[in-house]
Amino acid sequence: MQSVCELNEVYWAKLESGFAYPGLVASCLSDDELMRADKYRVEPARRSFVVGRAALRTLLGQRLNVSPASIKFVYGPHGKPHILDEDGRDRIHFSISNTSDFIVVALSSSRVGIDIEQVLARDYSDLYAFALSGDEARFVGGLSAALRERAFLQLWTRKEALLKAMGVGLSDVLPNMDVSCDERMHNLSAVGHSGLTTHAQFRVSTIDIGDTCMAAIALQEPAAPISIYPYKIDQF
Repeated sequence: MQSVCELNEVYWAKLESGFAYPGLVASCLSDDELMRADKYRVEPARRSFVVGRAALRTLLGQRLNVSPASIKFVYGPHGKPHILDEDGRDRIHFSISNTSDFIVVALSSSRVGIDIEQVLARDYSDLYAFALSGDEARFVGGLSAALRERAFLQLWTRKEALLKAMGVGLSDVLPNMDVSCDERMHNLSAVGHSGLTTHAQFRVSTIDIGDTCMAAIALQEPAAPISIYPYKIDQF
């Protein structure tokens, strides 16, 4: 197993229809996480949130050799969670994303962001002006209807992953970010847990989880190679 100093791992799981999460899953969540879960009005979304947070805690606990329930998150000014050491530094970097059917968790030794979206046969043209650069919008709009959705979601997940790695929320900078090229380096401002901003280089790429979803990961450079693993829900 890799040490934290050279870590770049992605774990993903698909929640099958009708899956009932056991009480053990919820038992490792904090009170504020359980309160957040109760706010979900749709059961698949609630289930995905609870199982996702339990998976995150379990993976972090294994990596840091601590009990999943004992992990204390500190949240940055835009809601990004951190785990800090005694000196106030990140012990490990991580990111989580989920849909109603999928969970994906990234663990890294450097700043990381991950995003996953389900392919729903939807027309996203109403979001082009908000999310895409002019060149990106023209490229996606010029594709056939059968290809347009996946092309948009590829760009959207890459931008979401970058924003998560930066520690910021959705903003009006999206049209100024061109993520169409895998090899492009992005020089961006990243926000730490205390709100301190530093400049960093990121690379973003699409990762293969399956045909029914689109996912991307953004990593601060230099970064170790990425290892991707399916995650069994019964590992709790």
